[in-house]
Amino acid sequence: MKISTKVQYGLRAMVYLAQNSIDSRAVSVREIALREKIPNDYLEKIFAKLLKENLLAAKKGVRGGYIMSRLAREIKISEIFNALEKPVTKVKCIDAECSREHDCLAKCLWIKMQAAVDDFLGSVTLQNLIDKNF
Repeated sequence: MKISTKVQYGLRAMVYLAQNSIDSRAVSVREIALREKIPNDYLEKIFAKLLKENLLAAKKGVRGGYIMSRLAREIKISEIFNALEKPVTKVKCIDAECSREHDCLAKCLWIKMQAAVDDFLGSVTLQNLIDKNF
């Protein structure tokens, strides 16, 4: 399974934000991009998607930037994945019909593997990741 750069950057940025937006201090995209070595323009696009899915909130003004919309312990890693990359399914035949569907023994494996990945991502919160407790 290959995780896109968008998801990797988004997850790193969310971890940084969770660790650095203490007392609702807004953190700029520029700060996160510099610290995490993520292209600023690309991170802006990632944050637009995370904002649209209500994982972030924007603060305007001189000390503006982004804050977490919820506590890190309330945000599941699956929410970040789903906000940035839909679908998370990586094997096409899971969701689509295939001419070999009735003869393919591997499809059952792909379905169970995808369910295990989905269950795992849905069981780990951003706080779990920060605490390395998963």
